[in-house]
Amino acid sequence: MTGGDLVSAKAAIDAQVDTVTRFLADHGFAPEEISLGRLEVQDSATYGYQPDAVTSQNRFTLAYTVTLRTTKVDAVAAMGRQLGDLVQRGLILGETGGPFFIFTAARLNEIKPELIRRATEAARAAAQEFATTSGAQVGSIRRANQGVISVLARDESPTASEYQSIDKRIRAVTTVEYFLID
Repeated sequence: MTGGDLVSAKAAIDAQVDTVTRFLADHGFAPEEISLGRLEVQDSATYGYQPDAVTSQNRFTLAYTVTLRTTKVDAVAAMGRQLGDLVQRGLILGETGGPFFIFTAARLNEIKPELIRRATEAARAAAQEFATTSGAQVGSIRRANQGVISVLARDESPTASEYQSIDKRIRAVTTVEYFLID
């Protein structure tokens, strides 16, 4: 939101925030799922590199970030396809390219045991291949280490990040050393 008068620009951005909040409520999101970030204000008159570009209509630039935190992933995706409605109402959307779908630590902790179990099974299968090739038997675990857990977009794309993808691919790296028995 830009304006030449800070007070009127603030009133205009408040009206836009109300429009966004109503838009989210109309799509079934509760007020406690919606939060407002800090107000950012830039005064173009304080920048000396373009003094002629500053007019009485565009001196101040104001921006808010509206955050929606919800577990209603499908509702967010449906709402995201209708963001053009906000543009038709005169709102300028940020540079995020739509909603972000973030995999939370709480959810990661729920699936972590299964990730480690699968990684350990894969390590044991690989150890069995080494043992079979060398004529040995796989013994007990000598040492195990959980490495990085990565959350990635299900489908790799040069234009989309893991945050923009609803469907995720979770990768757990483990290092497991087994004793090999002759």
